This record gives sequence, C-alpha cells and structure tokens, in this order.
Amino acid sequence: MGRYSSLPILFILAIIQSTIIPEFRIGGAGFDLVLVAVIAWMLLTGMREGLFWAVVGGIMHDLVGGHILGMSSFALTLAAGLIGMFVGEIGRGNLLIPPLAAAAATFIFQGTMIVLFNVFGQSVPIFYALMNTTLPSALYNMGLILPMIWIMGRFARSARTRSLGV
Repeated sequence: MGRYSSLPILFILAIIQSTIIPEFRIGGAGFDLVLVAVIAWMLLTGMREGLFWAVVGGIMHDLVGGHILGMSSFALTLAAGLIGMFVGEIGRGNLLIPPLAAAAATFIFQGTMIVLFNVFGQSVPIFYALMNTTLPSALYNMGLILPMIWIMGRFARSARTRSLGV
C-alpha cells in the first residue's frame, strides 16, 4: 500500500473515531485511533511517511470531528514529529518502545489540542483535562499500539513489496 492508496485507512479511522469510539468512552477518555495509526505508521516507515500521515490524518480528523480545520493536523504533526525525532523507525518486533511512544504522543497531541481549544475561545480546564482525559487515553493508546503496529506492518510490508516490483 503506497502513500496515497493507504489514505482511505485514515479516513475510515477518523470516521470510527468520531462516531463509534465516543460510545465506548469511560468518562472523557477513549482510544485515539488516528493518533495511534499515525504513530504506528511512522515507527514502521520513518519520519517522512509519518509526517505525511499526520498532516492528512489531522485534516480528516478535523473534517469528520468538527474541529477548526488545521487544529488536529498541527497537534498530530507536532506529536508525530517529536516522537519521530526521538524514537525514529523501529522494527516490528519491538514491544517496549511503541507503548511508550503512544503514551508520549497522546500527551503531546491532547496537550496541544487543549491549549489550542483555550486559544480559540473554548475554555478547557488544563489540569482537569490532562488528569481525566489525557492520562486514561494514554493508557488506552498504549494498549492499542501493538495491535496497530501489527496491522500497519502488514500494509507497510505490502507497500515495500509493490515499490520493489516484487
């Protein structure tokens, strides 16, 4: 699956994120499917592909979720970029780094979104949101990242095989 042919995955995840996941939230916390998919893709394919997915996934997240266009894209690109800078590309067999990267990315992404919501006039209590939404979401995302790595690893392997002409 190449750069552009993999984009429907992000669109489907953004729709699921906005329609189904809110039904399964505990308190204000839930899985961040788009964030976890972007981080998994970046860990498997590298910074360049991960940032591309972050920009596109963020725009889709904004369009489907009803946010100000560009907010999620900025926060997701910041989270993916920082994780990519400090972690880089990893092998599919790594079981320690992905959950830690998912937790860190959750705090970066949601922390940035909280700040942006406050900047754009939606009052969000920062400490309350971090403790009651971001922390539990980070734990959920830590559990989701390894299955997502496995799924995205299949797509990444398929993309490499096609690009090599095999």
